[in-house]
Amino acid sequence: PRQRVHWDYSPKGLHSSDRRNLYGNPLSAIWAPSNVPFALYTATGKKVVVPPGCIAVFGSEVAHSGGPHVDDVLRIHSYVVPPGHKIPAAVWARRGG
Repeated sequence: PRQRVHWDYSPKGLHSSDRRNLYGNPLSAIWAPSNVPFALYTATGKKVVVPPGCIAVFGSEVAHSGGPHVDDVLRIHSYVVPPGHKIPAAVWARRGG
């Protein structure tokens, strides 16, 4: 089973989404250090396949889901955290989503 759709940061704690200011909000990065691709899913359920050896980097305002928490494909999740933000202790999901 896939993860629930979630954000890595609370949407309430983010600045308004201004694409000209890339470093205004945190970024998330997911890397699978293996020779197989891995999948992420958008909030609408669209599957995004990340090729082997590549890193998926996306804004903290992006709702997403990934594979199951326990899986044969090792994934490393990291953050780019600008001043004024902290690494999250949890993820945020809509109720019933």
